Amino acid sequence: MTDASTLGLPQLRKGIRENKISFPSQVPMFVRNSSADLQCHSVQLYFLQGWSVQKIAKRYGYSRFYIWQIVNEWKRHAIAVGYIQVIPPPWALADLKRAAAASYKPAA
Repeated sequence: MTDASTLGLPQLRKGIRENKISFPSQVPMFVRNSSADLQCHSVQLYFLQGWSVQKIAKRYGYSRFYIWQIVNEWKRHAIAVGYIQVIPPPWALADLKRAAAASYKPAA
């Protein structure tokens, strides 16, 4: 998993719930054609709680497609501005740390 923008909503949700993809602690508002509360609740319920789009739509009295649009558009904006990113596995970070240490030359 290297690029969050290539993932569909279900794969992205799975990555977030498995702590392989970052998710903001406070959900920013991106989609202008929905209320801030509906957007925030829909995004949190879908990505963090694992609710289906159908269940969210039923709860708030909207169509499944409208809720899907909100969540999908929010995902697109969140990835574009860096709120959602793939978290590298521990071994990749160790490799990066070793490479940085090898290239470091102290000033004389």
